[in-house]
Amino acid sequence: MNKILSLSIAFGLLLSSCGEPKPTEGGSTNGNTSGNSSTNSSSNGTAATPPKPQVGSSSISGSFKNATADKVFLDRKMPDAYDVITSVALAADGNFELKADLPEAGIYRLRVGLASLPLILEGKESAKVTGSINGENIENISIEGAPMSAALLPWLKPQANQEKALMAHFANLSDENILLNLYLVERLDINKNLPAYQAVLKQMAEKLPNSAHTLALNAKISMLLAAQSAGQIAVGAAAPDIRLPNPDGKEMSLSSLKGKVVLVDFWASWCGPCRKENPNVVKIYQQYKDKGFDIYSVSLDGIDNNNLMRMQNNPDLIKAEGDKQRKKWLDAIKADNLTWTNHVSDLRGWSSVAAVMYGVNSIPRTFLLDRSGKIIGMNLRGEELAQKVKEALK
Repeated sequence: MNKILSLSIAFGLLLSSCGEPKPTEGGSTNGNTSGNSSTNSSSNGTAATPPKPQVGSSSISGSFKNATADKVFLDRKMPDAYDVITSVALAADGNFELKADLPEAGIYRLRVGLASLPLILEGKESAKVTGSINGENIENISIEGAPMSAALLPWLKPQANQEKALMAHFANLSDENILLNLYLVERLDINKNLPAYQAVLKQMAEKLPNSAHTLALNAKISMLLAAQSAGQIAVGAAAPDIRLPNPDGKEMSLSSLKGKVVLVDFWASWCGPCRKENPNVVKIYQQYKDKGFDIYSVSLDGIDNNNLMRMQNNPDLIKAEGDKQRKKWLDAIKADNLTWTNHVSDLRGWSSVAAVMYGVNSIPRTFLLDRSGKIIGMNLRGEELAQKVKEALK
């Protein structure tokens, strides 16, 4: 199996950015299946808007010499733009003082005219920033009271071989300032430095799982992985590996089943056609499980990116809905008598990285693998699946 889907990449591509997944014959998508509603985040998009959370207030004072602009802006870096958080008048002597309620810990900037200074803020700083405006540059910068922002300063100075310095940084990556790591990794070419991007995503997923930065970084990585695997999900090709947690939180890999004939089954508790097909899958499993056949079930239950963003980083709402989705998954396993042990899910719905890698846009969707891990059949069901399993076990 020539590619790896790791738990470190616990988020998937925002599939709905290209429209709702299109159903295939006999399949079910997140747009046409009943029973997938969720509190404040139903799949039909009729979600109540939760209150927008704030991580805290930061105050920033200081002075900018030689400024010709009359205002200082504080902007928030978004995936593809900057949002203005607040602004304050710049005094004639260059002094300023602003206070801002921040929506999340993240990357921000102070902007004076065409000049700007990146900052990393948590929402509890009382910072002092000074510098001199020189055209579109801010020079002689000093930052006090915001240690995460101060850690940026060495990287803002011109370096003879910055790429080499960045590679050294990511070779000994720490999680003391993960937002600095995010800022720095985006200076590297993702096509040449995918492991560095994946390492930063792992940190972001663990510490800031619902941040817009995390979702955007995940989407960028997922799109690259999908592009790399394009054309590889076909009969005769090696199946990409998957590593996702089981209901107990233990990571289980598809590659660990090599040597067996394996059915990779994408399904969900809310998918009617999936549940209807489950008795046939159970029958085949019971018939051939002692002869070298196994099943690796990937559930698309959970909260996808669309619904996650509707929850606006509200941790209580996200946890409550996540717990509900997990319970539906486990209840369906029990109700349908899916007794095999290889049940996995990142509980990310259609945003599951496994679904992205395998090009899954409707379910049920299955891939039958031979003992070497090669795909020998796709979307087989009923007697057709049983016959193919029997042939592969010979």
